[in-house]
Amino acid sequence: MLKYVKSKYIFKQILENLNQRICYKLIKKNKNLQNKYEIDITDYKNLSGKYIIYQTSTYGKEYNTSNNELLYEGQYFDGERSGMGKEYKANKLIYEGDYIKGKRTKGIEYNDDNKIVFKGEYLNGKRWNGKEQKYISIEILIAEFSIENGERRRLKEYDFSDEVIYEGDYLNGQKTGKGKEYEKKELIYEGEFINGQRSGNGREYEKEELIYEGEFINGQRSGKGKEYKEDKLIYEGEYLNGQRWNGKGKEYKADKLVFEGEYSNGQRWNGKGKEYKADKLVFIGEYSNGQRWNGKGKEYKADKLVFIGEYSNGQRWNGKGKEFNDKNELIFDGEYFKGQRWSGIGKEYDNNKLIFEGIYLMGKKSGKFKNYINNTLIIEGIYINEIINGIVKEYHLNTNKIKFEGNYKNGEKFGIGKEFDCEGNLSFEGEYENNLKKNGKEYYHGILQFEGEYFAGKKWKGKVYDQNGKLDYELKNANKYKEYNKNGELVYEGEYMNGKRWNGIGKEFNDKEELIYEGEYRNGKRWNGKGKEFNDKEELIYEGEYRNGKRFIK
Repeated sequence: MLKYVKSKYIFKQILENLNQRICYKLIKKNKNLQNKYEIDITDYKNLSGKYIIYQTSTYGKEYNTSNNELLYEGQYFDGERSGMGKEYKANKLIYEGDYIKGKRTKGIEYNDDNKIVFKGEYLNGKRWNGKEQKYISIEILIAEFSIENGERRRLKEYDFSDEVIYEGDYLNGQKTGKGKEYEKKELIYEGEFINGQRSGNGREYEKEELIYEGEFINGQRSGKGKEYKEDKLIYEGEYLNGQRWNGKGKEYKADKLVFEGEYSNGQRWNGKGKEYKADKLVFIGEYSNGQRWNGKGKEYKADKLVFIGEYSNGQRWNGKGKEFNDKNELIFDGEYFKGQRWSGIGKEYDNNKLIFEGIYLMGKKSGKFKNYINNTLIIEGIYINEIINGIVKEYHLNTNKIKFEGNYKNGEKFGIGKEFDCEGNLSFEGEYENNLKKNGKEYYHGILQFEGEYFAGKKWKGKVYDQNGKLDYELKNANKYKEYNKNGELVYEGEYMNGKRWNGIGKEFNDKEELIYEGEYRNGKRWNGKGKEFNDKEELIYEGEYRNGKRFIK
């Protein structure tokens, strides 16, 4: 009969009624063929495969017939493993725990090195709820898993020094969910994972100090986040592919906002931004390639606008711009070059009123210009290195009529020029030196009043005319030395003192220009001192002394 027995058969212990005689029945897994064969116990070892020895109705052992190794020992019920039991492989314990209907329900699994690899519950013989451990050698534990509903849900991972490097959620063989990463026993990350990589919200640490909290994608900082240094916020904003910073963000120093704006490829700053100092806005505008500032911008001081205009390569200022004082009043409107105030055309203001417009070069007035008072033009000409040179026009403040037209040298009137009254009538034409009249002609409403030389800006030598343009007197060394009547006839020639006729030697003439007296004058009186009188034929009629205008005869 034994030659018909195959490995798919097992033996089942049968207890007889009274004498407890042990016998064995060959049982095939097909229930229709059960209990068809009986064999003697001495024939066990002739069978190949697995067999069972029952010593009681609830306890037994299973062996491998090919090498007689113990496979199981424990409780049975209705012919199946049920209750407490132990499983073996190569004579090593691989499981101990509960069974129901031949399947594991709750217990502990071991590896070949007798290390626990699982402890928990089973469903249909599969690990269902419990704790799983993974080793790479006898002593080195590399992972601990929490099994939930048949899936690895939680993981604790170790390095070769048996130190935890990860603990957290686990799904489909990878870190997924919430977890923590460690390095040299220090926490370096806590947050969310997807497919083994940091993804979602999380926090990064360095030397147990928070350095970043925010969003991650595929293991890199991406999305909104905050960065810290020495427990102080230094940045909050957007990241892309781990770069500081792409998108909008804010920078801080000593817990105070220093910048908010846009970043690109880690560069401060690309796009629009705002800069702060001591919590006060100092700049708002555009940045490029990390340069302050490229493009249009506004600068502030003590929360007040001081400049609005264009920047290039970090230079204040290239291009057009406007400057303001601490009262928010416009003080300059024009062009800048390489940080210099000002290069190009510009305008200056005082109390919101135009005072200058012209050309600047490297911060200095150079070129054509116009100066104003109360928005009214008063002078126009040419500056060279902040000094007026060349042809200039000056204007009367009240009438805006031309006041002066002529040449300047080193900031002073020099050379040929003309002056005009407030109605636009010519009042002087001639030559200047060191901003003062040197020689020329003076007019009043077009009528000649003086022609001659000047000294220190005053009439010095020349002819003086009355309001009708007739010769009145002549000057020498700023004093009269010839005087004429209304008919232009000479009436006096001599010295003056303090504007009086006459102190000193002089000559007096009648209306026919005939000499009538020559001698000394004092305090404007004829005659004090020695003198001579003449008749109308210029014949001497008296020679001697005079006092108080009268002849004095001793």
